[in-house]
Amino acid sequence: EERAVEAYKNGDEHRVKGNKLEAEAAAKQGNDASKAAAKARSEFEKSIKDFKNALKMNPDLFQAYNGMGYAYRKMGDYAVALEMYDQAIKMAAPSFFPEAVEYRAEAYLALNRMDDVRQAYLDLFAADRKQADSLMVAMKNWVAARRADAAGVAAETIDAFEKWLG
Repeated sequence: EERAVEAYKNGDEHRVKGNKLEAEAAAKQGNDASKAAAKARSEFEKSIKDFKNALKMNPDLFQAYNGMGYAYRKMGDYAVALEMYDQAIKMAAPSFFPEAVEYRAEAYLALNRMDDVRQAYLDLFAADRKQADSLMVAMKNWVAARRADAAGVAAETIDAFEKWLG
C-alpha cells in the first residue's frame, strides 16, 4: 500500500510538471511552444504510467483513476478521460468526489456536452463551492474560446450557455 501511494505521488508530480510546461507552451510561440508542449505531453504520459503502477499495487486507489483522467484529458483523449473520471467517482461513492466531478466537466466542455457541464456545475455548487468556482472559470474560458473560434458549435448554443452562466 505504501508503494502504491508512492507511485501515486510520483504520478501527481509528473502531472504538476506537465501543467507547468503546458502553461509555458501557451506563453511561447513557434518551435519553443512546440517543444514545451511535447515536454508537457511526456510528463502526462509519465503520470499515467505511475498511476497505473499505483493501481496494480492498490486497485482501490480511486485517486489514481482521477489522475489518469486528468492526464488523458490534457492529452486530448476525452473518451478515456471520461472513463477514468467515471471510475474514480464510482469507487469514491457514497462519498462525493468534487475534484473528479470538476475535471470530468472540463472534459465535457471540450466535447461541447453542455447539458452535462450544467449538471456538474449544479452538483458542485451544492457540494463544493471551490470546485464550482474552478468550473465557472473553465466555462467562461470555453465561451471566450468559442466566441473566437466556434469550432463547429452553433452560435445559438454559445449564446444560450453564456446566458445560463449569467
